Amino acid sequence: MTGEDGAALLAHVALALGQHRRRLRRDGVPCPPAVGQLADALAVMCRQRSAPLADALAVADAGPVPPDLLTRTAVAAALSCSESTADRLIRRGALPSVRLADGLVRVRRADLDVFLSNLTPAREDTA
Repeated sequence: MTGEDGAALLAHVALALGQHRRRLRRDGVPCPPAVGQLADALAVMCRQRSAPLADALAVADAGPVPPDLLTRTAVAAALSCSESTADRLIRRGALPSVRLADGLVRVRRADLDVFLSNLTPAREDTA
């Protein structure tokens, strides 16, 4: 592998890892610290090799866009439940959802907020 090929590979991996981190943030899933450290190290290495690549990384790693639609993984994380429980709530209609053109099911953040606000607190047994 030539130095140019290595730089291209490094750039590709850095951009892909940055996109992965943004998806995790968008979906409300915590990014493992080691992934963040690796992404930061790759970004530094890329910036040392190429100014245009540094510009691309800066744009690619801009702050997350506030998500309006949540995946079932993000819904399950927000509810502290399994994905199958989140699926069941969606299927029953207890948690409203939308179907995207490609068939993917998503939950609006506003609908999740309403669902959470309507939950009743668990009663403690006074046994």
